[in-house]
Amino acid sequence: MRIRFNNKYTCFTFLGLSEEELRQLNPSVAATLSALKRGHSLTQLYTDYVQVVEDRDQLKLDKQRLTEYMEQMVDELKEKAPLLRNQQEEYRKLQTELKELTSCYQCTAKKLEEAQLQKRESERRAGFYRRETSRLKQTCSDLSKQVSR
Repeated sequence: MRIRFNNKYTCFTFLGLSEEELRQLNPSVAATLSALKRGHSLTQLYTDYVQVVEDRDQLKLDKQRLTEYMEQMVDELKEKAPLLRNQQEEYRKLQTELKELTSCYQCTAKKLEEAQLQKRESERRAGFYRRETSRLKQTCSDLSKQVSR
């Protein structure tokens, strides 16, 4: 196999095929020819190729690791799904109970306020009647004294 360079800035020939014919054969051939035209050596191209292959292999390993991790997470979620459903149901029940208790509390608070108003009114009336009773006793006592004289 021989690669023939007619000129650094002209075209390549390989096994009797022109540069344009080589480019049409395969995209990787076209990329290689472009790199050779830019002044890269075959050794540099091979080094770059090895680096790309290593990077690809590393990416495959990373992808495999991530896939395993995702599968593990999915399995854990499947295991915990019943527990999570129970927790959600318990949460909904507690929310409903909280609404009921809040409503009950508001009703009780309203009744307490009404009872406190009624108590204050009763205390006011009791004070009035105590004073009235005291006044009437005094009047009765005064009238008794007047009658006994």
